[in-house]
Amino acid sequence: MGELKDFVIAAHGGLDRWNQLSEVRAHLLIGGVAWALKKQDRVIQDTMVLVKLRRQFASYYAFGKNGLRTSFTPDRVAIETTAGQVVAERERSMLSKSIRSSHAVKTKHSSLPRISAGVKFFGA
Repeated sequence: MGELKDFVIAAHGGLDRWNQLSEVRAHLLIGGVAWALKKQDRVIQDTMVLVKLRRQFASYYAFGKNGLRTSFTPDRVAIETTAGQVVAERERSMLSKSIRSSHAVKTKHSSLPRISAGVKFFGA
């Protein structure tokens, strides 16, 4: 198994190259029936995602309207302006309730439950 790991790391620029990186960005085109059923289609249909490699952080931008982005950490989910001003946020104590409610099709959603499910990627 160690040989495979070494091969894969070398094929992607080596450990020194990995250590030079601090974040990954990707352009995403997101869709599907689940978003439409929740009346949330086009919220992050054409967006960018930023993931930090040295700490648990991710952000979608643009989110909803232009000028907004999300912020996911293990302890907080937020919608912010691109200047960093908080529009809405939930701390860790509120997240588990938000995640459960975000999956109900007939529940009227605010912006925060809609993005709270992303926290699951961080094990919150």
